[in-house]
Amino acid sequence: MKKVIVAVFLYFCVSPGPALAEPKLAIVVRPTADIVGPFAAAELQGYLEKTCGKKFPILAEKTPESVNLVIRGADAAENLGPDGFIIRTEGNDLLLLGGGPRGKLYAVYEFIEKYVGVRWFNAETDDELVPKRPTDEIVALIKKGIHDKQVPSFAFREISPNLGPDYLSALGKRRFNAVRCGYGMGSANWKKTVLPELRKRGIDLVMGGHDTYRRFLSPKKYFVEHPEWSILRKGKRVGVDTLRGSATFCTTNKEALATFLKNLAEHIKKCPEVKYLYPWPSDGAKWCECEQCKKIPISDRLLALDMAIANAVKKVRPDMIVIHFAYGSHMEVPENLRPPKAMALGFSAWGRNFHYALDDERCKKKFRDALTGWSKICNEGGNPMYIHSKHARLYGIGFMLMPFDVTQRDFRYLKGLGVDGFDFHRGSYGWWTKGLNDLVVAKLAWNCDADANEIIDDWFQNYWGPMHKEVKEIFLCVKKALPDRRYWAGQTNPNLFHTNIEGQPRYMPRLVRPDVRLTKVFLDETEQYNENSLTVLRNTLAKIRRLCESNKDPILAKRLKKLEKAFAYVLLQREGIRLFLDLRKVQITISASAKENLRQLNAKTAILDKLEVHEKKIQAMCTKENRRAGILWDNGQPRLDMVKEWRESLAKQRALFEADAKVEDDIVWQIGKFYGTFKGDMGSGAGHPTRVTYRIPDDWTLGRDASDFPQRHNEPSKKSACRYDIVFKAGPGKYLLTVAHGTSAKSETVRVLLDGQEVGKYTTQNKERSVRADFSLEIKGPGKHTITLTEPDEEGGGYELDAIRLIRVRNE
Repeated sequence: MKKVIVAVFLYFCVSPGPALAEPKLAIVVRPTADIVGPFAAAELQGYLEKTCGKKFPILAEKTPESVNLVIRGADAAENLGPDGFIIRTEGNDLLLLGGGPRGKLYAVYEFIEKYVGVRWFNAETDDELVPKRPTDEIVALIKKGIHDKQVPSFAFREISPNLGPDYLSALGKRRFNAVRCGYGMGSANWKKTVLPELRKRGIDLVMGGHDTYRRFLSPKKYFVEHPEWSILRKGKRVGVDTLRGSATFCTTNKEALATFLKNLAEHIKKCPEVKYLYPWPSDGAKWCECEQCKKIPISDRLLALDMAIANAVKKVRPDMIVIHFAYGSHMEVPENLRPPKAMALGFSAWGRNFHYALDDERCKKKFRDALTGWSKICNEGGNPMYIHSKHARLYGIGFMLMPFDVTQRDFRYLKGLGVDGFDFHRGSYGWWTKGLNDLVVAKLAWNCDADANEIIDDWFQNYWGPMHKEVKEIFLCVKKALPDRRYWAGQTNPNLFHTNIEGQPRYMPRLVRPDVRLTKVFLDETEQYNENSLTVLRNTLAKIRRLCESNKDPILAKRLKKLEKAFAYVLLQREGIRLFLDLRKVQITISASAKENLRQLNAKTAILDKLEVHEKKIQAMCTKENRRAGILWDNGQPRLDMVKEWRESLAKQRALFEADAKVEDDIVWQIGKFYGTFKGDMGSGAGHPTRVTYRIPDDWTLGRDASDFPQRHNEPSKKSACRYDIVFKAGPGKYLLTVAHGTSAKSETVRVLLDGQEVGKYTTQNKERSVRADFSLEIKGPGKHTITLTEPDEEGGGYELDAIRLIRVRNE
């Protein structure tokens, strides 16, 4: 009997009791007019399913048997604004309260990220981290109590991304609340694919771009009939597509202005989904110089135009907000006008040095003065002020992390000035390489008091896992390899450049263009900077490859492979710069020896061969796959067409050198140079002649203005000497006279005389063409002789003389 009692006792002690019911979760969102709430509920449901392994129901009302996650609007008394939110435990439920539709979505994303532990490192779904957690752990977290209230530091957070499907999904998670699109956004495909995704997230549309004037007052359509509508530059009307960077129009011309406004307003009618109009002028815009326009400062001129735009828009879209853009040549505060209250302001410190924060005294005074001046005007007038920021972009400073210490300081300073938000210009290439930039600037734009270093450390630790220390060191090597933080450094400092220009050659035109004269200091400093960069990048790439070999995690393997390709691409770019430097350092100096020039040309050709191989490597790397993977931070267009042009130029020079080398020993005298007269010269540079002479005649004079020869080379706009008399000593025999001209202001007929007797004539050329003429001479006796190039027949004419020489012809 005792044994039975003990057995029964033990059974109840060790046997499991009835299974506890697993806690239930339900997502509650009441039907409303907005579509953001249901989308937020679907996002919450999806991520909880990934985390807990179960799909929780979405209900219209709370249920007592569940822990309810209630998504709804907050009371107006909470003062959250449209984007602020509250996450609050109330009894057994969790309230996700938004100040507006977007606020509800942000509350959901904050709960998913901060409390569930999901991380969105980049736009791709492959780059998100979703931890596995049991349902009861989520329930316990809610019941423990959460109270989280957030209002963004900056109300306006716009970005101009590449609107692919992956990045569209990242907009809400990054809490960008506006996207800038071009004027052509109204296509059927765009409205079908992009617009619905933006609406689900409550994203506002900003329409604008640098093609504003060109699009709505097209010179192709109006210039022929109305040239007076275009800008006046140097006494000539110039169509906006004719001169690069001149896409403005004569804003004081009433007919031009009326036509422009009419066309713009008609376009606005077709875009009811757009909330903001951002009518940028052309990048680097030139402005009209007519008498009426010159009376008005440029900043006043642009503001007057934007005020006229705002009035025209108000008639068709009274709810639309026009943003005036203080940028580039019109950054300064207007002298006479002030923006109306309904107008917003966009401000850009274009070309700034990212070594220094905006409030640093070492930052350009021009930027600081304009920024504080505009902020004062906006604060007094109640105008929202936005910063057109390059903090999310890599163009102009290379493949590197933005200076986050400067970013943090900038944002806090701008908040103190009363700035209302940002227009982040991201660029469409290299989204993966810009992932950390995107993340940090988005989080600081939401909360400028957040710690940038904590955001960065979280990204490295969670994205790179066990290799986070090694990878962080690799990213820091970029800072060491490319230390210059000046945006568009090649244009602000000619001696340091490592930048990219979107849609143009990857290397700065100053280095690439053979017709630009470069100083030795420029080349030496650039070479030193580049060599330091190459050393660090090569060592870093070797480290990445060792990490790839040692890694066994397939997810990290994919990310490391991207990193390896990105670094290999940057290294290729630096090696390309090395070849360009080598090419420019081999100067064809047009020395006293054509044979020496041939040797220099051969050396240049050998480098050009290497450059062609290099550009083919760039071409091989710039695949669609690599572009889509977001690892190429520029447009990656190989310059094989440029290599071809240079080869053709060298071939022309070679023909000249070879011909001159044959007669080099027979040159009697020469003034000036010959080889720079042909377009595409790769020597000292067209327009910058090297004054080298073989032998100067005993006596030579000019008919008019002796200073014109040969210094005033290749300047057809200036009046030049138009009669040349060259006196020299020579013995009897046959000779070859060669005359070379650069471009001329007009075509002129020039007669060539020997001792007063005409031996031939030629016609100078214009329109960027050069001419070289040969004349056979025979001198009968020894002594002094005179060669004359006559004045033109037309009164007041003139021509440019580039070089002239006399060669003794050997008896064959």
